[in-house]
Amino acid sequence: MTQKSTIAKDTARFIKFLDDADLLTDEHALTVALLTELVDKLDSCTNMTQYAALSKEIRATMDALPKPEIRQTDEVQDFFDELTELADG
Repeated sequence: MTQKSTIAKDTARFIKFLDDADLLTDEHALTVALLTELVDKLDSCTNMTQYAALSKEIRATMDALPKPEIRQTDEVQDFFDELTELADG
């Protein structure tokens, strides 16, 4: 498996996203290092069983990293309220 896999690209993108969002702290450095190591090992897999096992470990390790919070906002409702006020005013 000489070509970089989708999971490797997704992992790199996920780590960059968390880093850009300032969600990674010093506590996560070891987890990120482990992820990098596991992704690097994907290229040396000689069969699909090894690849599947590494992929499973990568996904499990990614679960240990913080997840961005989903924030629900009332921006749309606020916008409609402002329009109503303008129409009434």
